[in-house]
Amino acid sequence: MSARPVGEVFQLKVPPDELRSELIPSFDQVLDSWEKGVLQTRYADPAYVLEVTYFTEPLRVFVERVARYLASPGVFGEALEHGFGFGKTHSLIVLWHLFTSDLYAKVQPRLAFDDRLSRETLVVGLDFSQKKPLARVVSLLKSYASPNHPVARVKDLKLVHAVAQTLDRRESALAQIGANDLAVLLREVLERYRDLGGTPKLLVLIDELGFGIAERVRRFGEAASSGDARAAEEAFAEANSIVNFLSYLYSELSKTHCSAVVVWVFAEQDRRQIEALLRKYHNLSGFAAKVEGLVNDLDVISQRYGRGAGGVRVLELSYSPEHALEITLHRVFRTVGDRDAAANALFSHLASAARQLNIGEVYEKYRDWLRKYYPLSLGMVNLLKKVMNRFDAPRTEYVRTMIQVASMAAEEALRRDASSAYAVGVKHLSLSLASQAELMGEFVGEWVQAVSDLEIAVSELEGASRECASAAAKYILAKGVTANVSALLGLGDRKEVERYGSSLDEVQLEILQSFLTERGFALLDKLSDAIEELKMRSSRIEERELDGKRFYLPSLYRTVYSALAAYVHDEKKKLQSVSDIPVYIGQSVVQNLFRNVRVSVDGREVSVALMGLSSVRDPGSLAADRAFRDVQREGRLLLVLVPPWDATLFNELAVKGRSYDDLVSELAERLQKALGDGLVEKPLHLVVMVPDVSKPRLAGILDRLATLQGTIAFIDYISRMREEIYNRIVSEYESVLVKRQEVMSEELKRRHEASLKNKALRDIDDAMHFAQRQLLRVSREVVAGILSLYTKGVYFSLDDNRFVGFQVSSDRDKDVEKVQGGDLNELTSRYASIVNGYLADVVSRLGYKTKPFEVSRVVLQVLERDARSGQLPDSVREEDFLSNMLLGTYGVKPIDKGVAREALRMLNGQRIDLEDKFVDITLDVGAAAVRFTVKPKVEEEVVEEVEEAAGIQLVKPVEAAPALEVGGVEDVVLELPPSFNVEELSQQFVALLNELGGSLKLARFNLDAGAFSLVFELRDVDAGRLKEVETKTVLNLLSRFSASARKGVAVEMKLGKRVSGSKVKEIFGDYFRVVRGIERFLP
Repeated sequence: MSARPVGEVFQLKVPPDELRSELIPSFDQVLDSWEKGVLQTRYADPAYVLEVTYFTEPLRVFVERVARYLASPGVFGEALEHGFGFGKTHSLIVLWHLFTSDLYAKVQPRLAFDDRLSRETLVVGLDFSQKKPLARVVSLLKSYASPNHPVARVKDLKLVHAVAQTLDRRESALAQIGANDLAVLLREVLERYRDLGGTPKLLVLIDELGFGIAERVRRFGEAASSGDARAAEEAFAEANSIVNFLSYLYSELSKTHCSAVVVWVFAEQDRRQIEALLRKYHNLSGFAAKVEGLVNDLDVISQRYGRGAGGVRVLELSYSPEHALEITLHRVFRTVGDRDAAANALFSHLASAARQLNIGEVYEKYRDWLRKYYPLSLGMVNLLKKVMNRFDAPRTEYVRTMIQVASMAAEEALRRDASSAYAVGVKHLSLSLASQAELMGEFVGEWVQAVSDLEIAVSELEGASRECASAAAKYILAKGVTANVSALLGLGDRKEVERYGSSLDEVQLEILQSFLTERGFALLDKLSDAIEELKMRSSRIEERELDGKRFYLPSLYRTVYSALAAYVHDEKKKLQSVSDIPVYIGQSVVQNLFRNVRVSVDGREVSVALMGLSSVRDPGSLAADRAFRDVQREGRLLLVLVPPWDATLFNELAVKGRSYDDLVSELAERLQKALGDGLVEKPLHLVVMVPDVSKPRLAGILDRLATLQGTIAFIDYISRMREEIYNRIVSEYESVLVKRQEVMSEELKRRHEASLKNKALRDIDDAMHFAQRQLLRVSREVVAGILSLYTKGVYFSLDDNRFVGFQVSSDRDKDVEKVQGGDLNELTSRYASIVNGYLADVVSRLGYKTKPFEVSRVVLQVLERDARSGQLPDSVREEDFLSNMLLGTYGVKPIDKGVAREALRMLNGQRIDLEDKFVDITLDVGAAAVRFTVKPKVEEEVVEEVEEAAGIQLVKPVEAAPALEVGGVEDVVLELPPSFNVEELSQQFVALLNELGGSLKLARFNLDAGAFSLVFELRDVDAGRLKEVETKTVLNLLSRFSASARKGVAVEMKLGKRVSGSKVKEIFGDYFRVVRGIERFLP
């Protein structure tokens, strides 16, 4: 089974907006709905609460401990004190439904819960943020007393009667009941229940105790500061009433010896708010004493309630990140497919991809995580775990924040990306949400600015590069943004780097989860470059190394890369004026690629000239050019390059928007006209290449060129101004932290001060190394881009017999990718060599011949055709013959006059064998002419016993010939293929004889067919011997035998004098074989 897109397996349980509204439940609305029988909130429905509640281990333990203490005599109580969003109110609502409905029966066996406990427990609740909160308890008791209320069906009737009878006795005192009277009332209900034969138990749930007190303290301060003493006393009295109620209740319950549990909510933020109010109104007389006394009184009462558990906090609702993730998965996702099967398929795919990418170690490290929390990606799990830690995210609301973040990512993934991702990842969040910068407490401002810088950097990229950079930035932010100052400074240990730093392998794994296979692998090819771009453009990503592995961390401050970004920005500003672009290119490193261009094809030099478009398109200017006149006169190939900074070319293509193809066609027509006007004598030896500098082709190259120029300037800046940069970096570090010193311990301050200098120096070195890497990477891109502009050129086609446009092709871009590090001068030299090779490829693919024998062979074929048709003259002037070769008359294009002249020498002594005659070709040096002598064929006796006449004998194969010797070769080995071409071999031997200037001392042909071997020796070989019928007969026989035996024929030659090995190689081509060792052929 293949991996399935996330949308085929999961759906949203509820829309995020609806879920968001449900994440802040109102306990008061639940109580009011229960009391009135009108559903004001879905949390008033026990079935819904059961549906949305995931009973994690902490929640299960919390509920079961409440139940256990209710089953034991004594008074127990405790505050839930975690921060906002930790599920405190939700937990109270769960308890409420468990003890006021039949929900307890539906949660088994998940919870060990005795139904008798639910029936016998009187549960009441209040929300202290409401007006007259104590009155809510009375109204709830009245609902208990009503025989028509649903609670009567789940509670012990004795308890219901006890409540009703107690209320009847105190009816007149219930309207304005106070804290003490309410406590007494609850005690009386429990005692009456015992009198009726029940086992009294009481559960009191108080939500928003801290918030209610804090708001009343605020009213107290405001009224007191405005001089309204009465309003101030009323506000304080209200705050004090709940504290008194808890105190009175403990006292009253202690008299009954029944079971009672009291749970109240006092959030961390509520306590901080009261402390802030104390500072705000510290000048008010008596304010601080009263408020501090109130808080201290509550703390003492809390300790008293804790005596029942031996002073140990037993009702603490503590969620680990793992538990919170389980809750999040339960609240956000609805499974619509086979989750386990989909997970198995996905992780099989990831395992295979990890092996392919060599990231198996990271995959194995996180595999169990990812399987447990599927469909969340690695980045999402990191982010959600982080928001559960108040040291990383001081303003977090814990589980609530986690659910909100996950739901927003899930909405994007399941509604807009359902078929394009395997998991819900940080890809599906904005950069801001991926960072959760707003939760960073004292560092919100710095992180918001850092995220903004990264957003700008990503927006500057295009296409797949932007998509890849966005994915990488989101992962780095999700894992690394934190309020942990020591980690930001790099003052912590390696665990902190691994905790907040993102390795390249991790980002790759995130992308594999966030994109389907084909798209994911395409983005991975760009990942390293994308991160480098982010570092440079944003100055908000720093790099640290542990055991040879790089980790990327978001930076709270601008790194030294900000100077690099500034230099690149300055370079790009120079490109804003379109008219300045040609000058910019011409003054950049691009000009170095075209300086001293030297093109050589098989050792044959090709002349190269840079000419402007105006000169190329004007026949008169072209003909007047000295370089053009010289090569035309000397019969050499001229490669004309129009440089990419030519202003006329730029104006035509980039400004006017003229078609590149149209321009190439115009140049071909103009050169053809110049040929017709006699301005071009040797059209075969003129090639013009024109770059396509149209806007679409040039845009990306200009961006990379500006980056390259900025990088060069940055490297120079660091080299010259190292000390100044060092002082500025230290100053910036300190400016970020000095105003935040209160969040650091004294020890951390000392460590910080001791480490800043080393870190500053390390950052400078890292920036230099980064810039050098970028120099290499971007220069590769620029060079490849410049070469890619030369897509077409103009040359003279023999097939069309006119100048035409041609398509340029070369594989040299692969050589660009292989260029390794060095300084700018070294890189320029290597790139210039590649440009030379690129141009050599162009020439080679246009069919120019550099090997004289190849030219002579084609010419000989044409001469044979002319001889057969009777059109071969008796002689031709040598210069005319050479001129015809250079004009392509014989259908072959020698690259220059030198190749043509050597080919002519190889024709000397060649024989054209016709049916009734021979035509011998002779180069008459004295007359400077090529002569064609016709000789009639003479009837010769056919040798029947060929083997005997030719001296064929059965012998053992001889040893291989030696390798090329320094200064030339005298012994040569050829390896002829089965069924070799005898006529072609004869032509090659004649060419060798011309090179020797005399006879060949020995040629031994050896065919080893396994069962037999044939050896044929020729001694003192000259052109006449090669033309003899016996020689050709035996060679034909060897060719046929080698074909039937499927064996090659070894030829060993002793030249009699030393000849250039390259010449021999040139004549015999692939037949020529270099053999190691020094031996003589003959004894």
